[in-house]
Amino acid sequence: MLNFGKAREWSYFDVEGLIYEGEVMAGTRIPYGRGMLVNKDFGIIYEGWFQRGVKHGYGRELRVDAGGYIYEGDFGYNEFEGYGKALWEQTGVRHEGNYSGNRRNGYGIFYMQGGNTYKGNFVNGFREGYGEQQFGPLVNYKGNFYQDQMHGYGLLSSHDLFYDGEFNMGKKHGFAKVWSVKSGNVFRGKFKEDQKHGFGLYKSDEDYYLVRNHVYNYRYYLKMMRCMLAYTFKRKAIS
Repeated sequence: MLNFGKAREWSYFDVEGLIYEGEVMAGTRIPYGRGMLVNKDFGIIYEGWFQRGVKHGYGRELRVDAGGYIYEGDFGYNEFEGYGKALWEQTGVRHEGNYSGNRRNGYGIFYMQGGNTYKGNFVNGFREGYGEQQFGPLVNYKGNFYQDQMHGYGLLSSHDLFYDGEFNMGKKHGFAKVWSVKSGNVFRGKFKEDQKHGFGLYKSDEDYYLVRNHVYNYRYYLKMMRCMLAYTFKRKAIS
């Protein structure tokens, strides 16, 4: 905590690419209290509170290089720490929420490019835990995330089609219920890498059907081709 009883004085200095104007500990050049710091080498301007020479407390920071951003909120020992708002001017991306160790941590609202919006939990900068993401005007997901991917249980809606079930690193994977509001058709069964897989129950016009779906990847087909070639060569050798 800032010790307001500590002797302070106003100072200005320009040394080794740093310009500072504000309060310092009396008899020193150590920022302590309210001040403004300009780092000419990195293109950073900070205005806010300092404690023993580091940014600590509420402040505003502008960086003109490295993509450029404006951050306004809480700092803790030179890092974004607490609640804050950040805007990247070149892309229009912005975030409002909690920070820890310079990264998004805890609840926040993240406005991305292309009109995508995420509201939910972050862990070390990644969307992780429960959240809701809007993909443009028509696609919405509510559920669990892991390292920016839909992962775990969630509800994905697109137009009038709904997927209520399991995801694995962004893909439909596991048991789920899929239905269309317009047609009334419902499917309950398993998915594997975004495709229906195995047995499932399909309902259409009040009739129920047991269906079986197969999903094979390129490795399966490659294995089958090798087996067929080996069988062909074997027959030729025998004949």
